Amino acid sequence: MIPRGKVNRLHYDVKQYFRAYFKELRKQIAAHDPNFEKVPHWFKGGRKVETIVCKDGAVVIHWPYDMETMTYPDKPDSFPLFHMPDELVKERVARYELLWPDPTTLPSGWSPLIPNYAPGEGFKPGHWPEPRRRLTPWENQDKDIVEHDKWTRLDYTPASRLEVWRDVERARRQARGILSRHIDLSG
Repeated sequence: MIPRGKVNRLHYDVKQYFRAYFKELRKQIAAHDPNFEKVPHWFKGGRKVETIVCKDGAVVIHWPYDMETMTYPDKPDSFPLFHMPDELVKERVARYELLWPDPTTLPSGWSPLIPNYAPGEGFKPGHWPEPRRRLTPWENQDKDIVEHDKWTRLDYTPASRLEVWRDVERARRQARGILSRHIDLSG
């Protein structure tokens, strides 16, 4: 179990980390794609960034404000904290998994969302910077049904590595890295 003092420090660190991340995202978008012509819509507006402290680590998950429409109105970012001392990280992450008909057919470069470890064992941090999408062919049609994660970013960290959230320069690099998949930041 993570002591209360560490929980409070983690929550502070996560807020500072993602404030730096969003500041860099917004700065780069304003300079390179202010009308969101190339950048996906989930980068626009405010976020709700939940820190969920579990028995063996933490999950940080980003949500849109309006789940029904998946819109991101211009609201201030919020950073709620939840403490789940009886739940393992992998149990919490399992709640956010898309159901894949055949887990052996994950898209190239993807790993399963849920960390695979036995209780009491260590596990590696996980990071998904964008919602994942799955295309399913529509019966006898030339169309696909698109399913996607409802979250917009998901990270998990073991209790032994919580200090990663103190590196705000890493947050800025991550923001530039994810944006560079969608727009040219060099000019």
